[in-house]
Amino acid sequence: MNIDYKLVELFLKTVFREIYNGSWFLVPRNDIRYDNKKVNYKQALLDLGIVKSKEVADYLLLLKAHDCFNISRDHDKRCDYNDDIYEFITQVNGIKTYIKLTLNEKGAVCISFHKSNTKR
Repeated sequence: MNIDYKLVELFLKTVFREIYNGSWFLVPRNDIRYDNKKVNYKQALLDLGIVKSKEVADYLLLLKAHDCFNISRDHDKRCDYNDDIYEFITQVNGIKTYIKLTLNEKGAVCISFHKSNTKR
């Protein structure tokens, strides 16, 4: 897939603005899988050396357009974000980390933030 990095830059500018405005949230998922285990979002953050959920915003603000490896439409009817989903791989405390973001009427939504299973 060819990524339009100008589009990703625009998306990230909007995400950053929403974070600065306090209009962002981390989805409290309990079905995260990596390292052959299933964990909840709190354990996923601890495994990355993150103690407080609000620290996630600091790492989101460090994302670059070229960290993005996929853009797709939300197909999960349970979540109903109905927007593009941006997937990123970056380093958090020296650990390869998978991040999934979107935007909705409430602001920036961090759907996933955990150790990466990808080969990228």
